[in-house]
Amino acid sequence: MIKRIRKYEPTIAIKPADAIMRINKDIRFSKDKTPYNTHVAANISVYGKKDKSYPGFYFQLSNDKIEMFGGAYMVETPTLLILRTNIAKNLSGFSAAYNDKNFKQKFGTIQGEKHKRVPEEFQSIAAKEPLIANKQFYYKAEIKGDIITKNELADTLMDYYLAGKKLNDFLIAALKK
Repeated sequence: MIKRIRKYEPTIAIKPADAIMRINKDIRFSKDKTPYNTHVAANISVYGKKDKSYPGFYFQLSNDKIEMFGGAYMVETPTLLILRTNIAKNLSGFSAAYNDKNFKQKFGTIQGEKHKRVPEEFQSIAAKEPLIANKQFYYKAEIKGDIITKNELADTLMDYYLAGKKLNDFLIAALKK
């Protein structure tokens, strides 16, 4: 998946070990030897698994489902201010990214916790774009896990990656300014 995504984002230079999350907890000294996770997961972005706030493509595979996520999750305050400022300056670009037909079809809408009170500088914009109140800007989709062992798994994951690419590109552009 890293090689496939790198075709669209050449700045991604991570190795698989930088993207794949650990499946097991450290069980050397534990009486409980059960796995920490019942799924395998990877976060493909410039920073891989080290930074979940940077927009990327995260997916996890389990025996019954495949979940795909993108956008910015666990965003810290300075980064959130940058993202909100960019959204405020480019409402039409932001709206176009999450109202894209393919995005809507695959993910529906942007998710994330919302601030109860929007910072003063964004209150007038919140009337036009309520998503500016978000603390996170991520999206999620879930499909059945029956294709995990089939050849079309990578193509299906790429379809979802491409559906969220416009929004990720918008968020990444804000962080590069």
